[in-house]
Amino acid sequence: MRRRARKRLLIILTAMAVVGGGVYVFFSPTFVLSEITIAGNSRISDDEISRGLPFEIGDHILFLRKSSAKETLIADDRIAKCEIHRRYPNKVDIVIEEMTPVLLLSSGKIWGLSKKGTALPIKSSYEIPNL
Repeated sequence: MRRRARKRLLIILTAMAVVGGGVYVFFSPTFVLSEITIAGNSRISDDEISRGLPFEIGDHILFLRKSSAKETLIADDRIAKCEIHRRYPNKVDIVIEEMTPVLLLSSGKIWGLSKKGTALPIKSSYEIPNL
């Protein structure tokens, strides 16, 4: 009889610990996104990238949809690849690989042309790559 009571007590305490831990994780301000770091971008500004993300600072880090964020970023013709990493408890890192021009076009303004045929705006002469 005592053995059964101890076993029930252990099961109840374990369940309470699991539920309590879950409640803490979901409602704790520890897991609220506080920083988004963007790296690898030279021609696209951080603000342009941040505006296209389906999440923002203040969202819960466990509810971020990395796949939809990646799809949104890849939809921009200037971005070749991107990686999104969660850094627990409250940070996200985004690594961008931009399309690089392989040909320069001049039509009143200088444009770069990528291997895929995407026109890439070049804002200053410092951005002109060595082709």
